[in-house]
Amino acid sequence: VPLTNWGLQGKAVFGITDQIDFSLIGGYRELQLSFGAASDGTPLNDSIIYHSFDETHWSGEARFTGQHDWIDWVAGFFYYKGDAFHLGQPQGVRAGTQRFQVDTYEPTAWAGYGNVVIHLLDDRLNLTGGLRRSDDEKFVDFNSLTDATPPGQTMFVPSPASTVFDVTIATDRWDWKAGIDYRFTDEFMLYASAGTGYRLPGFNVRPSQPGQEGQTPGEALRSYEVGFKSEAFDRRLKLNMAAFLMDFTERPGTYSGQEAQLTDDLTGNVPGDSTVIPGGPDGTSYSTAFFTCRDYDMALDGPRNPAAGVGVNCVARSYYYSVAGKVKGIEAEVEAEPIDNLRFTGSMGYVKWDAEDITRVVRVPDWTASAGVSYEFLDVLGGSITPRLDWYYTGRTAFNANLPEFDQLAYSIVNTRVTYHNDEHDFDVSIGATNLFDKFYYRNKIAFQAFGLPTNLGQPAPPREWYVTVKKRF
Repeated sequence: VPLTNWGLQGKAVFGITDQIDFSLIGGYRELQLSFGAASDGTPLNDSIIYHSFDETHWSGEARFTGQHDWIDWVAGFFYYKGDAFHLGQPQGVRAGTQRFQVDTYEPTAWAGYGNVVIHLLDDRLNLTGGLRRSDDEKFVDFNSLTDATPPGQTMFVPSPASTVFDVTIATDRWDWKAGIDYRFTDEFMLYASAGTGYRLPGFNVRPSQPGQEGQTPGEALRSYEVGFKSEAFDRRLKLNMAAFLMDFTERPGTYSGQEAQLTDDLTGNVPGDSTVIPGGPDGTSYSTAFFTCRDYDMALDGPRNPAAGVGVNCVARSYYYSVAGKVKGIEAEVEAEPIDNLRFTGSMGYVKWDAEDITRVVRVPDWTASAGVSYEFLDVLGGSITPRLDWYYTGRTAFNANLPEFDQLAYSIVNTRVTYHNDEHDFDVSIGATNLFDKFYYRNKIAFQAFGLPTNLGQPAPPREWYVTVKKRF
């Protein structure tokens, strides 16, 4: 996977008065990436792909900030522009197809914003308010050309079943935030906040044939959070807790299905051994809103009738739909130093999705947790030695809404590290291991069988790995 990634960034701050600053911030990044893959790792692969990307990104911001006795404020303007070129060459070995994908992306975005924090009651009470005007736009020139060049001809001929379209995805809107926090004592603070946010809509990046192009839903939400932050026992114990609610008015849902393959002239369906049937996310109002395919069965389906989707060849299709719902959760973190040099850390989080048209949330575990312990041995070899042990827990994770057999079961991993710090020369040497007990689990799974393909892919996590790091401060 060859990758070249470099960039520049800079910031200049001008003091207008003792209390007001003006800042200019700018950045540039450039990326070139290419990769190839054979889907099932055998000499006779089901599919072979090659992709390359060439991207540039510019961003700039002008910002005023002020800090006064009773109010802090910031106001500014942000601008972003990008350009990206994508070349893809997916080859369907089993189907005997070759596609050439040539895409251009031109995203731009700007935003004007302001934020104030008002300090009251000797800074124990703080009121926060903010407003942002955003304008996002992305132009896409999409070309997925299926090779229909006759044998022996050297000039490329695209199939009429190629997918070519232009689309401009855009959103402009106002967003706001508000908050309040009150410090009852120097050791305990309670807060509450609310705000809105969004994500730009997208489009189907992998259409198999004409008719599958189109815009996918974006995201729009209003979020709320209440919590507290506390310190006790001369800061030897820190405990923070929060509860949150994210109310989505729009969020994309996806169903992995199939449809009949169109003939090259787009006038009918290609004959085959499958039958198109209704499909959709189980247990939702969309359970029969889309389509998928099963094997043709004459006893159930009657005579073959490709025009009606009976006895056809099928191709993959992703169906996108908009859902609304709420995500509720809690999170907590703790730091403790019961005696000098002995430190404990811990965190936990729980989320629950509540939506009419989603029964299983994909790639979001319900429970996560972590814990760590370390002890610093002082005056050892002219410095200190600190062993540390960390534990991480991830709850059951779904990777497909309709196929629970591909879920990643809950798992835990343990990492360890021992660090030597030299006081005189101010350097560290660490020896450690990740996944200490060599736990096998998957970081990601793709159930291609939902698209009617014979392979499913998974990305196993790395096994136990040892490392040595050296750090020197100058």
